[in-house]
Amino acid sequence: MRNLHIFDVSGVVYYGTTGSAASNIANTFRKFPIGGIKTLMSRLAMALAENGDVLLAFDSRSFRKDLLDVYKGDRAPNRSVSAQLDFLYDQLAKAGVPVAKYDTYEADDIISWAVKDYVSAYDYITICSNDHDVAHNVQNKVIMKPFSRNDAIISAINFEYTVQKGKRIQFNTISAYKVFMGCSSDRIAVFKSAKYNSESLYRCFLNFLREHNLDGNYGATTDKKTLAIFINTSGLFTESEKEELYKRIDLVYPAEKPACISLRPVNKNMLDLSSIAEILIMCRDRASVKNLGVAYFDLSDSFLHLLDSYSQSLNSGAYSVDRNLEVDPSYELDSATFFLKEF
Repeated sequence: MRNLHIFDVSGVVYYGTTGSAASNIANTFRKFPIGGIKTLMSRLAMALAENGDVLLAFDSRSFRKDLLDVYKGDRAPNRSVSAQLDFLYDQLAKAGVPVAKYDTYEADDIISWAVKDYVSAYDYITICSNDHDVAHNVQNKVIMKPFSRNDAIISAINFEYTVQKGKRIQFNTISAYKVFMGCSSDRIAVFKSAKYNSESLYRCFLNFLREHNLDGNYGATTDKKTLAIFINTSGLFTESEKEELYKRIDLVYPAEKPACISLRPVNKNMLDLSSIAEILIMCRDRASVKNLGVAYFDLSDSFLHLLDSYSQSLNSGAYSVDRNLEVDPSYELDSATFFLKEF
């Protein structure tokens, strides 16, 4: 059985850095934060040990900020998370792991591209993420597996009752729902209509799907064109409201993949496992090293010097200055936003 594991790296690293009760001392190595690295690497090693293929998706500053200047505007910077993301991107790339990161696109976009490209090639695809926006990709062979133990795995079978707590969202209309109902964590407000409330407009869209025998059809319910046709032909919206909704579709739905981008998952036979093991040893994860079939070894002086350079940059303040984190924390997440809000 061929399985593909896709990781929402920023979310995993943030969770491992801030979502744990472990002390800061236990989550550092040579004064460098490793809580998020440990969380990602243990899951990555498990997927590789099970002979699964893997792909890692990283965030960049989103083009959506140009569509809505307050987009994700209340998410405070976290330098420890940023530094760990940079470390992982550099070191995993050296090991041959596909670390997908593209200017102006978010991990959500990359995950959607990977699912579209490979859903027919694998028996199962597991998306490791806590971000319910990613549930847009859930279908018969695709599940979303949260890294938080308090959240349920989202599948096509249980989608309606698990994608948002306390709500029933028809499969798979999560993106359409968000267009009308907004998203507090992304700073997208509830859509305001001159005549109708947002919930009733979403229900009208569901009726549109049923009338055209499209409900339950993943390809139709998740295609932005389907929602655009409903908006254009329903007679429920003014011209200005249509323009607003088209903009919201671009904000909410995954972006189209540029033709120049090619995503290529790999398995452990295609990787430098010694380099993977080096990161796991730094994390004191002997079990994962053993599962990969690599003998435990002492970290090299060159690796320790490299880690010290990351640590010195972060702790001296040079890291923050170089990356202008105070001005543009493009992939930082605020813990209250990320864990307490529903989207």
